[in-house]
Amino acid sequence: MKINTYSKLREELHRRGLFTQNSSLSAALLVMEPAICAGSIYFLCRSEILSVSYLFWLAVAGISMFRCFSLLHECGHRAMFRSQRSNTLAGYFLSAFCLVPFTPWRELHLQHHKWVGVIDRDPTQAGLLKLREASFLKRQAFRWVWWFCVPIPSIQLIFSVFWLHPFKKSTTRKSRNSGLLSLIVCLVPQVTLGLTMGMSNWLSYILPAIIFYFFWFEAINFTHHSGIFPFTSKTRSTPIPLHEQDSVSRTSSFSKLLSTVLAYNFNFHTEHHYFPTVPWHNLPEVYSLVQATGDLGTYEDVPMLGFSAKLRLSDPVKIYIDPVKNLQV
Repeated sequence: MKINTYSKLREELHRRGLFTQNSSLSAALLVMEPAICAGSIYFLCRSEILSVSYLFWLAVAGISMFRCFSLLHECGHRAMFRSQRSNTLAGYFLSAFCLVPFTPWRELHLQHHKWVGVIDRDPTQAGLLKLREASFLKRQAFRWVWWFCVPIPSIQLIFSVFWLHPFKKSTTRKSRNSGLLSLIVCLVPQVTLGLTMGMSNWLSYILPAIIFYFFWFEAINFTHHSGIFPFTSKTRSTPIPLHEQDSVSRTSSFSKLLSTVLAYNFNFHTEHHYFPTVPWHNLPEVYSLVQATGDLGTYEDVPMLGFSAKLRLSDPVKIYIDPVKNLQV
């Protein structure tokens, strides 16, 4: 998008109040979504394993975990509440339901927004560079994991990038301390559940819901930047400005109702990269305003379910390894 178009659009968003947080709605969701998550797990645990009821509540629990992550994401951008403290406390609380440690994720996610498209500077994508040296067997294993929808990529992303961040030497003491607290907040509920219900029941009921959550995490998230890795810091030393981030992100639209129910509008991703602090409930309106500009440049809008299925049926080596193979690092 051209800078002049972007500036006018930003002014229009301010005029319409689309950057303004809705604290009442956020407070209601902060109660409702964890209640849905806990309730679905309760009914899941009361269902016979692999019954229709079991599979239904497993899916509801997994999607609710992702919705908790979406709300945590809002907290990271200060889009839930007006005060930083309220967003931070809400982020810690929600992390217990989605297994994403809040402060390490927030620190690294803001770096993602700054350096998206510059792969070695973006902490959420830099790990792909290591895959360039993957052996034939590892590449084959990657293909089968991908094709059979085993969510190892999202699990590896969350645990190797966010969970391990507090233990890195480059992490400051303040970040390390808050990061360790974030890990404890994520771990305590799962340990408590395991001790209360027994490990065999945890493995039979809770773990499958978590795995489905990671699968849904991939289905939503991996449409946004997959295959778009144009730069390293050798070829671009400065961040891509917000108005040009349509060149390194995608929106994956479907009905506004499903966008809300399944992902709290997390799929309006280019709009989010244009304006990271716009609350989730205003993104559909931003989407409409973006379309109305007529200045879409490299903007890409793909059908969420169709494009996600296309990704899953494609060769992941060609999506994630080949595009970075010849990048200068």
